[in-house]
Amino acid sequence: MEVLTVEPTGRIVLLTVCSGSMDALSFLELGHVFTSAMTGNTVLLGLAMGQGLFLDASRSATALGGFLLGVVIATWTMYDADWNVDWPPSVTTVFTIEMVLLGAFWLDRLWFGLHMSYGLYSLIALAAVAMGMQSAAVRQLDVPGIMTTFLTGTLTSLLGGLIHSTLRQSAPPSPVTRQAVVYLTYLGSVMGAGFLMSRDLAAAAAIPFCTVLMVVAWAHRMARMRGNG
Repeated sequence: MEVLTVEPTGRIVLLTVCSGSMDALSFLELGHVFTSAMTGNTVLLGLAMGQGLFLDASRSATALGGFLLGVVIATWTMYDADWNVDWPPSVTTVFTIEMVLLGAFWLDRLWFGLHMSYGLYSLIALAAVAMGMQSAAVRQLDVPGIMTTFLTGTLTSLLGGLIHSTLRQSAPPSPVTRQAVVYLTYLGSVMGAGFLMSRDLAAAAAIPFCTVLMVVAWAHRMARMRGNG
């Protein structure tokens, strides 16, 4: 039972690598938009609208719309999930769909590298739908103080936990450790993707797909272990 309690955090760390690398890719390659961090994307949308930069606004609006669609799809998929287990099968289904979308994104970068307007908007939509699905699924998993697609809440929970443990002169609770790992993972994945993009764009675009592929494979493995148990 100890394994089942701790183990989902490993998959969440992998998902954080996915969202961090995808934010780096979308900002640098898809017209300065964010496809997972919707607070930042909303700021970009508002600034573009306020300055009359409607082409820029249309890219941010596409990312926002795609993200919301992803949340709807994931929530619908998980509607009847059995949350008495740590990782219901419908959550794996959500991440499988996300994996397919990210695979399409990667293959486009690998084979076509579209920069025409319709190709750009398609890529923004693919990435944003995938990130919206991931955000909804991780929220339903309800790991304390942790999200993988927006880090403001995670950082707030991390700092709050550290202050409380300092005032009580006690060791930081385990959620604080997980929150620190998620935050540093996100930062590291952005740095890594940015470094790789200047050398091999197709390889950088493979990071989100590969991390979610590992999450799906891990989830299937754990499901088989529970079944055999």
